[in-house]
Amino acid sequence: MLRRGYAPRRGNTLVEALIALSLFGLVGAAIASASLHEQRVLDALARSSQSRAQVDAAVDALAASLLAIDAADIVGTTRDSAVEIESTLLAGLACAASASEVVVAIPTTPGTATLGTANTPPENGDDIRWLAGTGGRQRWHAGAVTGAARSGNRCDGSDTTEWRQPASARWIINLVRTDSADTPPAVGDMVLIRRRARWSLYKASDKSWWLGWRGWNGALGRFDVIQPVAGPLAPYSSDPSKTGFHLSIHDSTDAPLALPLADPSAARRIEVTARSPAPPPSRDLAGSLPLGFTLGDSAMAVIALRSHR
Repeated sequence: MLRRGYAPRRGNTLVEALIALSLFGLVGAAIASASLHEQRVLDALARSSQSRAQVDAAVDALAASLLAIDAADIVGTTRDSAVEIESTLLAGLACAASASEVVVAIPTTPGTATLGTANTPPENGDDIRWLAGTGGRQRWHAGAVTGAARSGNRCDGSDTTEWRQPASARWIINLVRTDSADTPPAVGDMVLIRRRARWSLYKASDKSWWLGWRGWNGALGRFDVIQPVAGPLAPYSSDPSKTGFHLSIHDSTDAPLALPLADPSAARRIEVTARSPAPPPSRDLAGSLPLGFTLGDSAMAVIALRSHR
């Protein structure tokens, strides 16, 4: 009877086990490195997206205010990173009026965009203007706001469809006319509430740089505390290609005007540029970002000023 022979099973040597462990370690390190690298790329993309949103917000915010002014509304000292303007806070039509009071409504028509604005509540000391007159003799008249409140049910009884909007879209404005002999506001007049405002690049308490807005307080005769609008942005620099916020003002021939602006009436176009503070890509990200991608970002808007009134 034949018996089959079996060789004894041979195990792994210590050297083989060490080699296997080393290989596992190398593979694990490579996977961890790739994951960390990918996370850094994703973080860079997220930072860039946030930076883009901030520079867009900075440009859009100031551009929206500049679109509603003409050169005569540029007041105070204008520099490469700051501008003072007469800013429109509220625009609408008078649905009720007297010599010392006007109810301003923001008219709307179903299915269409709002025809007026009311982004900031009016306050004592704000300027008020109304367009009064007939035919080609219409002109702007001026006064000062002495009180402002939501209108409640004022103008609710009007048969005019465009007055039928929420009470939050109507304001009772008490006023004093600049010239007491001037024409008082009347129903149907266009009404503007305006306030002097200063836009500027400023350094916050945490050392970051922001675009800020300061409204003029007519009751106190000074600017209120600056409010952040968009940021953080790149720090201020006299170099237009590096600074976080830059203004360039041009005349009718498109030539840049010297700043501080000596003659605002010569202004016809304003270029606004905002730039993010993001650092350049690190070496370990080189070649990993999308083609043309940088961690820094900027945005620019060109605003043509309205014709002079």
